[in-house]
Amino acid sequence: MGARPPPDVPRRRGRPRRDQATAAILHAAGELLAEEGLLAMTLDAVAARAGTSRATIYRWWDSKETLALDTIEAQFAAHIERAIIDTGSLAGDLLEDIEARLRAVQAPGMMRLWAAMLGHAHADPAFGDAYRARFFTPVRESAHAAFARAIARGEIPAETDIELALDLLFGAVANRMLHANAPVDAQFARDVVRSVMQGLIAREPSGE
Repeated sequence: MGARPPPDVPRRRGRPRRDQATAAILHAAGELLAEEGLLAMTLDAVAARAGTSRATIYRWWDSKETLALDTIEAQFAAHIERAIIDTGSLAGDLLEDIEARLRAVQAPGMMRLWAAMLGHAHADPAFGDAYRARFFTPVRESAHAAFARAIARGEIPAETDIELALDLLFGAVANRMLHANAPVDAQFARDVVRSVMQGLIAREPSGE
């Protein structure tokens, strides 16, 4: 699936109206995704809520799936950098990134939107592949770079199981966000990062 987002189009006369229409469509899609989920959402409903035509939407997106992916990317882009920032320490890098993600999902409607995307990613294999390529894989790759920097600095052992560390880190955050069983706040982010870091730098006693 390939979106054709207007931001890639060169600037020309009439661009402000196009930007306004794009913003209205993405906003409407975000509301409907949070309210109904991707399966129930229709492009006709998006067009009606955005005050535009279905033809306008199809000019820029070839399906509601590509529109949904652009919608959630636009929502997260307002809060999260594409790559994990190098703060000079792995703990700082991870904490900066997790706190940004927590702020993003705590924006109005974002938790429902994210949950809807995850649900549809499991129900539709093709959408799941596209979702992971756009959101899951880049996050893991960026985190790998942060861990590589930490290994180069000697913060953590070279043999660190990075994939397992990432599962522990992001899994703890995702679990609490999805189940809403306890507060998801800055203190929680610090506790998760501290626990993971303690596990990474702990070494088994020699001879065991």
